Amino acid sequence: MNHPPILPHIKNSRHDITVQANHPVSRIIVLDNEILAASATNVALSEFPLYLQYAATTGTGNVADQRGLRLHQNKPNPFRDRTIIGFELSEACDIALRIFDASGRLLSERSGFYPADKHLETYEDRFMPGVLYYELSTPFGKLTERMVVME
Repeated sequence: MNHPPILPHIKNSRHDITVQANHPVSRIIVLDNEILAASATNVALSEFPLYLQYAATTGTGNVADQRGLRLHQNKPNPFRDRTIIGFELSEACDIALRIFDASGRLLSERSGFYPADKHLETYEDRFMPGVLYYELSTPFGKLTERMVVME
């Protein structure tokens, strides 16, 4: 396989890779069963295959923000019984706003078609105390924030 030129760097005991311009990540990061099996196991030690899927937009870095998508920190944070999550859309689209616990279990979901504008969603649910994560998912990307529920 002919790989584009890369510039490896060692940073904080992990490997960071800088790719020279005009080379898609899909040509740099690949799974190769000849080197190492592209599989993993779950807690029951059952094996399942791994796949890489590349998308044009992700919630990493400022990609979603560049498309005019913003997810704000909930207010107040931390909270007990009531919090407000704000987000902004530069284009009208279908969205899903999901809340997860620390184990990844879905606790709440609101979805629908929203116009381009600033939006506020109020939650008066009784969530268990601890750290929760909320995710805004749109055709333009996904953004995630963390919030804390007090006792």
